[in-house]
Amino acid sequence: MEEKKPDLPFSKVLELLMNKVESGRPIPTGQTLPPWRIPSASICEEWTKINVILAKSMEIQSSKVPGSDDFDSFIISNSCLAIAGLLKYYIESLNLADNLKVVFGVLLWDANARDGPDDYEGTPHVWLDIKDCPIDNTYVALPEESEMHLEYFYNAKKANYYVKEDPLTTKLNLYVGSKENIDTTRHNLKVFRTYVTDDDTKGDMVEKYLVFALECIGLNPSVKMYDLLMRKYLKDEFGVEVLDLVVKWANKCWFCPSIQDVAAAAPKVEDLKTCTECKMAKYCGKECQKADWKAHKLLHKELILTQQVLSEQSEQE
Repeated sequence: MEEKKPDLPFSKVLELLMNKVESGRPIPTGQTLPPWRIPSASICEEWTKINVILAKSMEIQSSKVPGSDDFDSFIISNSCLAIAGLLKYYIESLNLADNLKVVFGVLLWDANARDGPDDYEGTPHVWLDIKDCPIDNTYVALPEESEMHLEYFYNAKKANYYVKEDPLTTKLNLYVGSKENIDTTRHNLKVFRTYVTDDDTKGDMVEKYLVFALECIGLNPSVKMYDLLMRKYLKDEFGVEVLDLVVKWANKCWFCPSIQDVAAAAPKVEDLKTCTECKMAKYCGKECQKADWKAHKLLHKELILTQQVLSEQSEQE
């Protein structure tokens, strides 16, 4: 009887697939202005490196692994919160800029994309703000990837289309998704509003969202694959080994802002309590978990919604 080989952990599968990635398209060299690049008028050595990273990020997002179940067409698409959050983390880890902000606001539509004055004016969106310069590095997989479609994709977004206005209270007529998916859309908007915040007392909310996304690789491996490829690139290109966010937050309470290690006055790592439901979030104790629950429960719901979508897709196949 042939001995059955043990199944590889999903993270190891992704690492093996990294060697089979076919490069996608970087940002075209002609796109020198926001939201694609920091403008040349502001260029310094650090910001030149940021522009290089932005181009590589778009290339990685649009790359593919032919024949794979999850990456046959692209690595990751239309994931504005994950991309903005991870880029902020990478740039800060390389000490290339400070005071970066992830913004949850409104992306206005180009006039040519609107079907008259009564049509939708824009859509909720998340982007990265670098010294009041809007940077939108989100790749969107187009139905027909022709040169004409790609040219429109890059030319349809301008810096002044990014409005720092709360999409949930704005008077603008925004498109938030189809009626069939309205519950999921409303949930996503709540996640964006909760995890994109300037309230320092809540700690780095975006990073907590990213840890959750990176840990759910069995359900959605796209964020993990993008992160693996980007951190490898940053190490090869700049000689900087960016710490895995999952490792970083394994030593932190998800409510207390301080790092939990043996040198700190806070509890040691082994004293942190793990959320029994998601097995990801760590807390000093019940008080911290209770205080974080209003935000954290949204991630639990996201896990349920993702499972439902995958289940429906599986049934259709």
